[in-house]
Amino acid sequence: MTLYIPPTDYIYPKEQDDHMIKRKITYRGGYDENYTYLETNLWFRFKRFLFQIAFNVIALPIASLRFGLKVEGKKNIRKNKKILKQGFVSVSNHVLYWDYLVLQAAMFPYKAYTPAWEVNMSISMRHIYKLSGAIPIPKSNKAKLKFAESMNEAIKRKKWLHVYAEGSMWYHYVPIRPFKKGAFLFAYTNQIPVPPIVFTFRKPTGIYAWFKTKEPLVTVHIGELQYANYEMKKAYSVEELKERCRQIMMQMAGIENEAHNQELMEKYTYNTGDEPILYKCL
Repeated sequence: MTLYIPPTDYIYPKEQDDHMIKRKITYRGGYDENYTYLETNLWFRFKRFLFQIAFNVIALPIASLRFGLKVEGKKNIRKNKKILKQGFVSVSNHVLYWDYLVLQAAMFPYKAYTPAWEVNMSISMRHIYKLSGAIPIPKSNKAKLKFAESMNEAIKRKKWLHVYAEGSMWYHYVPIRPFKKGAFLFAYTNQIPVPPIVFTFRKPTGIYAWFKTKEPLVTVHIGELQYANYEMKKAYSVEELKERCRQIMMQMAGIENEAHNQELMEKYTYNTGDEPILYKCL
């Protein structure tokens, strides 16, 4: 595939998992070991059911139109429907504020639970995010244990868990940043597959060229299911699965290898100071 790098004047954080966006925090109750990370009560499930109807009818078509969405590799989902019904963990890069909507449109009719930056779950829209499947990632060790238990419980309930393995969102960033290991640990522990997914960009053409002057079009690539190697020790298996998925995602994105990925990284401008440069949500 042709690699398209959108023109950008963004300055990216110094650390590769730092955040770019600015949030107005309105909820300071915190997420601790007493918080219910996975809601399973009937009333919440009913509210989420109603929300998903509106979400599917309104939000997903708008997201698809806004980004001229194309999906490649959907066959990897269709041919594995029986396997995926038992639960799975997908991973992707994180390069759009709207990429959760784009992802849901590409994977329809599956509905994801998604670990989310705690700050994202501390704003006025947190209730909507929760209904859409977002689950806050807490800071304390005790709370993280409760969070991990909830993620494993979601998988045992045969749900789809999607993880942005890079750990933070960077607008229109083409290279694939280093991954966190959490998603792959969940996959190993629960013996479920990992479909690697990558967002790439296209130059606006046709009618989009008239009004999309700052944002590129988006293609979602869905890869073959990947499994942990249980002949290896746990730590090595999780690490191997993590790097294997990352390499596959590079190839799907049109990035030849790690050296090419590093070369692409060097084309961008990064913050060299101590304070991150924050951008409002687009």
